[in-house]
Amino acid sequence: MKKKILVSALFAFFICAIMLSPLATAGTCPGCGGSGDCDECGGDGINWLFFSCDSCDGTGACPSCDGTGETISGFEVGMCIGVVVIIIIIVVAILLMKKGQQPQPSQPPQQPYQQQAPQTSPCSTCGQPLRYVQAYQKWYCDTCRKYV
Repeated sequence: MKKKILVSALFAFFICAIMLSPLATAGTCPGCGGSGDCDECGGDGINWLFFSCDSCDGTGACPSCDGTGETISGFEVGMCIGVVVIIIIIVVAILLMKKGQQPQPSQPPQQPYQQQAPQTSPCSTCGQPLRYVQAYQKWYCDTCRKYV
């Protein structure tokens, strides 16, 4: 059972890696074309009315890439998604392993050994039933008030 779960987890990991591989290419920022300058103000930080540029807040840096000229690396996004997927797979695998380890039904608790009182006949003196006294391991007649 554990072997199947581990093989399934590895298979899922490789599927995720294959699915995320197209994300592993960094690209040029579509907002600035790779220059890093704000497309609205041309990198000056001032719009055509000589006010602070609303897109970059006057910094002159492209708001899409923060002035780097590249989009957020697809590799970084892929790694983040991959790590999350791997963690989910591991948690599911652990839960399935624990579910498979259900405790075996235990035997019913055994009663402590109690010595059974031997069968006896009625009191030889009065004929009344006798009572067994465990502490002395003897029969006692309540009518005659004596041990038999």
